[in-house]
Amino acid sequence: MDAAKRLLDRTDDPAHPGPEFLTQPTAAEPARSERPRRPLPSPGELLAAARKARKQHPGPMKLDEFERLTGFKSFHVTHQFAGGWTELRQRAGIPLHPRELSRWSDDELLAEFHRIAVELSCLPRWADIDRLARISAAPFHNRFRRKAELARRYRAWLETHDPASPLLAQLDAGGRRAGAPHRHTRRGPRRTEPPWPHRRLDTAPVYGEELN
Repeated sequence: MDAAKRLLDRTDDPAHPGPEFLTQPTAAEPARSERPRRPLPSPGELLAAARKARKQHPGPMKLDEFERLTGFKSFHVTHQFAGGWTELRQRAGIPLHPRELSRWSDDELLAEFHRIAVELSCLPRWADIDRLARISAAPFHNRFRRKAELARRYRAWLETHDPASPLLAQLDAGGRRAGAPHRHTRRGPRRTEPPWPHRRLDTAPVYGEELN
């Protein structure tokens, strides 16, 4: 008890402030949650940085090269541009790589995704894209990476090209059609009899002499 009292008395002495857990933060040092956050860059700042990077790095440019030259991150680009890096690159005049000239554009991929969604009357899965699309699901996965990003980009495409589509309500509901049953793989009827004909024992042939 005396040791605890002496410890508390020392906290009142400016020469002995006491242990760290007994001291209070001063007004000159705000708490971590009260520190001002750095604001996100505006679309104009990102576009100006992309154009400046194009002069420093003429020719095709990838997103990681843009991050290295400008200091901005990929989430800054996706937060300010619905089309992500593709939209920013096009608006900044950064050319495509020669190997990417023959690839499908984002608008063409989303239009193909919409065609399958209209045919199924619901949002397609990766397996549906592989089965019904004119291309495989690999370009969709490589371009949009995650299904959530594909849904976000598809929503923006629908609001521009087909704002009255009922698929917008499915996107709000999480991607499932209201009242639609869960689709299972159909299986054949369960076999209740052996595959070979059953033969009764009293009709089987008897060999040897009858036992008494």
